[in-house]
Amino acid sequence: MRAETRARVMRAIALLDYRPSQVARSLALKRSQTIGLLISDISDPFFAEIILGMESVAVAYGYDLFLCNTMYDTARGMRFVRSLADKQVDGVVVVTTSLEDTFVEELVRHQIPFVTLDWPAEVVKGRAGLITVDFEAGIAAAVAHLAGLGHRSMALVNGPPHLRTSHRKQAAFVAALAAHGLGDMAAIVEVKNMRIDEGRQAFQSLWRRPEPRPTAVLAANDMLAIGVQWAARNAGVSLPDDLSIVGFGDMPLASQISLPLTTIALARYELGTSLMCMLLDLLRREADHDVDGDMNGGPDSTPTQQVATQLVVRKSTTFAPEVHTPPPEAHS
Repeated sequence: MRAETRARVMRAIALLDYRPSQVARSLALKRSQTIGLLISDISDPFFAEIILGMESVAVAYGYDLFLCNTMYDTARGMRFVRSLADKQVDGVVVVTTSLEDTFVEELVRHQIPFVTLDWPAEVVKGRAGLITVDFEAGIAAAVAHLAGLGHRSMALVNGPPHLRTSHRKQAAFVAALAAHGLGDMAAIVEVKNMRIDEGRQAFQSLWRRPEPRPTAVLAANDMLAIGVQWAARNAGVSLPDDLSIVGFGDMPLASQISLPLTTIALARYELGTSLMCMLLDLLRREADHDVDGDMNGGPDSTPTQQVATQLVVRKSTTFAPEVHTPPPEAHS
């Protein structure tokens, strides 16, 4: 287009306040500039910061988001997948571990690039990315911390048994106890969901058990840990002197409650940005493949990344009741 013609077109666009049709643009570019997010439970603060991280990257690159709240329901999640396929989203980020392997098959069938959080590598195949959380290191650090404080009887308040992450956390807990010679001194309670009320019920279940009662509890997330803490106080248990409590996630509330929570920290906002960046990189690789027929790593490669965890020690853990308490300056 000649410079004079281009100038006339630009003046007309400005005069008419013309906006290009997103639908027509999408058809031309074979892109909808939309991304689907599948989240387990939008009411859980753990997911809120992940969503914010994903949104910050998506908006910066001109993408709109469709948020789908699965509520840990496989059938509901599958309906969302089909709906996202009908909307011709460019890609999907999956932040739920409750869906069956057929969910992956559905995404692959619709040729939708996707990135998942904490799915087994052997399940995620081609046109997909995988980010995992290092649960094992975080749980090992928590158990080592409690064992160092003299705790010999510990309990795990774990997530629902149908979640893949619940199996990993339980295996990591059992392995960490065995490493400290405490394999026979554990109790495990499974909950229906990851909310505060379930933490309260889990404490009641633990306290109804015959002696010896646990002197320390590790919860699968901070919400469960706070529920355990509240129920223990209502039962007249002295915290942390009679019961130490460790959470997982380090959500903002964990450091603000009256007895700040020792927890396994996970940078959730950064996790969200990593998930979205990985998906956008997959979309870029796919576009490069469409142009020159060569995708870096091959079309069936699976980009992977592991997110670190770190134990943050606060006031909800202390020495086991039977251990002589050292001077105050030795407390964490």
